[in-house]
This record gives sequence, structure tokens and C-alpha cells, in this order.
Amino acid sequence: MRSLSLWFLICATVSVVLMPGAGMLFASLTGSPHDFSGAGWSKGEVCLPCHVSHRGESSGLVWNHSLPDNTDFDVRPGASLGKQSLMCLGCHDGQTALDSYGGDIGTEMMSGRAVVGRDLSNDHPVGVRYPDSDRRYESTSAVEQRLRLVDGRVECSSCHDPHRNDRGHFLRVESRQLCQTCHRL
Repeated sequence: MRSLSLWFLICATVSVVLMPGAGMLFASLTGSPHDFSGAGWSKGEVCLPCHVSHRGESSGLVWNHSLPDNTDFDVRPGASLGKQSLMCLGCHDGQTALDSYGGDIGTEMMSGRAVVGRDLSNDHPVGVRYPDSDRRYESTSAVEQRLRLVDGRVECSSCHDPHRNDRGHFLRVESRQLCQTCHRL
């Protein structure tokens, strides 16, 4: 009986602490281009097309898709895509179906300007070490205050937050300030 009471106390505490943040996250995602809840294949879920429930674990990031292989992409010399970028490219490569999740093989392909493709060699460098020793760039600490580097590398999630679209294009900072966050112009 005592363990049951402790279990309810833990669940109540988690609900009070985590749910307000989850509600804000849910609200910022709802209605955005990453809200697939209106698609028949999403089962009416907002989170499920991208994330597995906490009962399952996939790639250490509660991810509901298979990650593409790093070698599937043409990148700039010295670049190596991290898991966060591979998660993004798992749909934005234009070759993986959006509804291929939870072990299902889907047919709903991304199209148009949202497709990045698999040739990243002429795009903004992704998977590269941030050149903080170069005077043309801001210091790492200045960049980390506004964006985020992943293990010292520039990844898709450095500039984009897939859960917030209040600035458009899921940008972490205003588009006119984005370049100046890293580059001294």
C-alpha cells in the first residue's frame, strides 16, 4: 500500500512539473507545418509521427523513425552529421516517407521547398566543427547564448527548433539576426 501511495505522489509531482512545459510545447507545435495530427496516417496524434511513447526507446532520443545513415548524404569535407541532423533529414531528405514511423512503411512523401535532399555539399555547412578560433566568427560562448552547438558542431538544430515556429521556418532567432549570431559581418 505504501509503494502505491509513493507511486501516486511521484506521478502527481511529474504531472505538475512537466505538464505545463509539455502544454506550451504542444501549443507551439499545434498548427505548425510539423503538426501532422490532421493527416489520416497520424492517428490524430501531434507527437506520435515523430516520437515514440516513453515506454519505448529508439536511438536514445525517443525517436519514432529509423535514422538515415550518415553516408547517405553528400556533405562538405570534414563534416559528419549528428543524430539531431539525421532526425531532421529522416523526412527532409525527400526520400523517406513521413508516415514511415513506428515500424510502418509509409507512402506520404514530403515535397516542395521543405525538401533539402541528400546533397548538402552546397548548403550551409551542417555537421562541421564551429570555427571559434577564426576571428571572422563569434566566440562559442556568444553563439551558445542564442543558438546551440551539438558537441561543438553546427547541426540543423543549431538554427532550427522543430517544436517552435513562432519566428517562421522553425528558426531559433529572428532571420535578420541569424547570420550575425555566428558570423562577424
